[in-house]
Amino acid sequence: MTNYTKFPYWRCHIGLTIEFNKNKYSWCSGTAEDKKYLLISAYCNSAAKIYVGKLGKWFSLEEFKTLLI
Repeated sequence: MTNYTKFPYWRCHIGLTIEFNKNKYSWCSGTAEDKKYLLISAYCNSAAKIYVGKLGKWFSLEEFKTLLI
């Protein structure tokens, strides 16, 4: 996971961007391993929303987890 203080627009077309608040973002490549980690860990439990670059859409944490199941 890579951390940013602003939304990483240069990476938004690929991977996953997790927004914790307006000044804290995290980006990952969105591989199967990354998705599995996000599903079972507590890493993104405090996330406000998650941007899925492949779909070009923001999701709430609950919506994101239903996508992975």
